[in-house]
Amino acid sequence: MILALPAPVVVLLIGVAGSGKTTLAHALAEQDPAAAVLSFDDCRAELAGDAGDQSVTPAAVDLTHARLAERCAQHVSTVLDATSVRAEHRRVVLDLAAEHDVPVVAVVVDTPLETALARQLDRPATRQVPVEVVRAQHADLLASLSGLHTEGYAAVHLLRHPVEVPFF
Repeated sequence: MILALPAPVVVLLIGVAGSGKTTLAHALAEQDPAAAVLSFDDCRAELAGDAGDQSVTPAAVDLTHARLAERCAQHVSTVLDATSVRAEHRRVVLDLAAEHDVPVVAVVVDTPLETALARQLDRPATRQVPVEVVRAQHADLLASLSGLHTEGYAAVHLLRHPVEVPFF
């Protein structure tokens, strides 16, 4: 399955830590040579030298959002690699894109909780997300699914892991 995406577009990935969002983000960005992936992890690494340094998360979020606003103003496609499991976090992205008339497509990466938890063990120690955090993200994701279609996306795609996740 290959996703048909408008250009420009903001692709908002939604999924728990360890769901495969980063791999998918880069595969989706390859569809458009002008597209870029923005992530809180990359901004944390830039700001603190460590993608897992949660102490700089507020600054990393601000930096990511500023870069997203710049890209929307330039009308170039962007894939946002963040958990985005809470509506208030997604609303910020929708509002930034709307300021520049750039559509947002939501892509839910619905990986089984046990798979996402197991993947934490494969990460470097500083990048492992605690079990209780992944469980809370999963609960937030499940609570969000039924209302996603009302939030204002140009489209919502639900990709169930591992069969439907498109790798090109």
